[in-house]
Amino acid sequence: QDELSYDQHHEHAQRIYRLAEETHIAGQTRRIAITSFPMGPALVQDYPTVVDAVRFFRNDEKTPVANQQNHFYERGVLFTDANVFRVFDFPLSKGDPQTALQEPYSIVLKEKMARKYFGGRDPMGQTLSVDNKAFKITGVLKDTDQNTHLQFNFLASPIKRKDWIDHDYYTYLLLQDNHAADELETKLPDFIERHIGKQLKAAGGQIKPFLQPLTDIHLHSHLEFEMSPNGDIRYVYLFLIIALFVLILACVNFMNLSTARSATRSKEVGMRKVVGANRAQLIRQFIGESILLALSLKSHFLRSMPLSNANWYWITREVGMCCLLCSGLRCLRACSLGFTPPYSSRLFSQ
Repeated sequence: QDELSYDQHHEHAQRIYRLAEETHIAGQTRRIAITSFPMGPALVQDYPTVVDAVRFFRNDEKTPVANQQNHFYERGVLFTDANVFRVFDFPLSKGDPQTALQEPYSIVLKEKMARKYFGGRDPMGQTLSVDNKAFKITGVLKDTDQNTHLQFNFLASPIKRKDWIDHDYYTYLLLQDNHAADELETKLPDFIERHIGKQLKAAGGQIKPFLQPLTDIHLHSHLEFEMSPNGDIRYVYLFLIIALFVLILACVNFMNLSTARSATRSKEVGMRKVVGANRAQLIRQFIGESILLALSLKSHFLRSMPLSNANWYWITREVGMCCLLCSGLRCLRACSLGFTPPYSSRLFSQ
């Protein structure tokens, strides 16, 4: 999967930020990905630049999920706000995203979970017991292969209410534009002081909220209590450098092979010059041959892959995104192959 594409599929991805905190309590400094329950709605109320806020809550342990036929312990159960589909693009195959989680004790589940609990039956309107409470199924989420750090199988409402002290919630903010984040971040210390300053002073603690762009979380965030295991941008750079190094070695190798093979084509080059070919025409010939060779190898690679849905998805995303990066290097290789014989053979000299 493409590490750089995480959470890019959301329509408002560039305007969504996660609220995180740096806490100083009892002499310990911690950077955590969770906040208190009232913080998100309070920011929406206090600052016009915050358009909306969505919170997620998950149990630390597996959550019991059951219906009349099946009983399992599931990890991917998230409790969230009813407006989650206004901020994030989680496509539904059944149900209305505007109303799916409006009613208390409603739940949406992924298609694979619907098959797991209901087989071929329609799950809409059915009841699931989640954490020993009855929830009505109001929607079915599509099983997509989109890369996201928000990993779940169920989204349920309502979210459990707690006060400013308990930090158990992942809070995401939708801002008016991506330039509002810096301005909002400067106002967060005053926000904390207004709402919880007295309690923090009494406890001898300090909280410094900060914002994280949604699309940076997977590769750049390494906080405590992350929603899911994240990657590391350093490994992306490392493998990119290795790939470029291997490609450069391949270019040098092909240049050497092309130089060695130039002697075998000396008669062809001589005949072409006899019938009137000039230096530029010969260079274009070798460059064209090299480009066609590179394209044929690429098409052969694509044809050799089994054409499953997963592989078609891989082709359209992975190959499509890396072609832009590789095309320049391939052209460089092609040019190197095309230019090498003309400059290494005296038959090309004027």
